[in-house]
Amino acid sequence: MNLLHGLYNTILHPRLIIIPLLMNVLLTLLVVLGIYFGYSLSPFPPIQINHFIGVNGTFPFWMPFLDDIHLPFKYSNNNALSDNTLLSITAILLVLLLKSYALSMYLGSIKCFLIGPDNTYSILKIGKYYFKRMVLFSAIELTVGGLLIFLNLTFWPSVFITLILLLFFSLAPYIIVVEDISVIEALKKSSVIFKRNFLYLLLLAFSCILFTFSLTLLEFRVNGLNFYYILITYCFFGTAAIYAVMAIIHQSVNKDIKLPFKKVKKSRLYYPLLIIVVFVLPLLGALLIT
Repeated sequence: MNLLHGLYNTILHPRLIIIPLLMNVLLTLLVVLGIYFGYSLSPFPPIQINHFIGVNGTFPFWMPFLDDIHLPFKYSNNNALSDNTLLSITAILLVLLLKSYALSMYLGSIKCFLIGPDNTYSILKIGKYYFKRMVLFSAIELTVGGLLIFLNLTFWPSVFITLILLLFFSLAPYIIVVEDISVIEALKKSSVIFKRNFLYLLLLAFSCILFTFSLTLLEFRVNGLNFYYILITYCFFGTAAIYAVMAIIHQSVNKDIKLPFKKVKKSRLYYPLLIIVVFVLPLLGALLIT
């Protein structure tokens, strides 16, 4: 039921899907620029979970990114820092800040619609409100990523074990936004809420894995076309899944959601324009990789 509500709100409020679409296109642009200027967006080589489980499917963590899916045309092919270390570090920090702000707007907007479909708030104010906490969490995430790479180089089975343990803390960004608490408090509560809703989250994750696996089965000869349709469908379904996760967290904490922002005037006149943006943004990303 929460997943259906997520699909409904994603259709009713296109800005929810526009945020991850815009971030994916921006990251694609930064990678293309990195090819020309010789910088990398990641200090570590990527670890693909499907390398361990043998299935080319995934589920979105916090926001749908094409990097979640093992695809030949995805934007994060940079495996380590390039020779231009200073420029690479600058690019990495820029991406960390962009992702943190986008995540604040994204999860914060979903939180507003958990109460009702007519709760429209300024996404810029929402992004600013959670920004510092998301930056801190992103820094922790980057540190843990470095640890996973080290474990992968020394004893790769430990990576799989560590990833399972990290799942218990994966709800932290959602809890930060839903309960409006600190990063440390959210990390402490994450494992409790995860265990309480384990079966529901497992079924939801399994649904996402099947869905993303089905996306990779349909492949066109033109990479740009693959990019276009996978980005739209993954961001749409991924947003609905993330809405479902936040809804079950809200139900678990059993407390009223506080929205510290003043509502903005809602107008359906912008709806057609937002729908056009939804279909145009991925086209820009597709053009970048062709």
